[in-house]
Amino acid sequence: MSIATAIVGTLVQPVSDLLSEFIVDKDKQAEISYKIATMAEQNAHAQVLAQLEINKAEASSESLFKGGWRPACGWLTVFALGINYVVIPMGGPIIEAYTPINMEPLDMTVMLPLLMGMLGLTGARTLEKTKGVAAR
Repeated sequence: MSIATAIVGTLVQPVSDLLSEFIVDKDKQAEISYKIATMAEQNAHAQVLAQLEINKAEASSESLFKGGWRPACGWLTVFALGINYVVIPMGGPIIEAYTPINMEPLDMTVMLPLLMGMLGLTGARTLEKTKGVAAR
């Protein structure tokens, strides 16, 4: 269950409970309760679609300030992985031997999920291109 659905459920339930105090007919209560729930879910769905349109506009923008943050996240994550798994293991002992700097590996618990998510999206895009579904 999505967060939006959970929020809609918590907001709609009290309103549906109040209907029994004002409307005696059970069928009419059920009908109005259904309309309220449907209206709330449609609103949540519309908000998600609006956010998707914003995401598309940001991703297609030529400006680095609007569309460049996604590639920047990827490059920074790859840079950190390179430091963590190439530079520190290979150059760390040399740096530690000649300087007082202690070369410890970076904490990758935040960056790896970010990179994995981005690679998953990239993998889906590659699959689209190979199947001929790609727009570009």
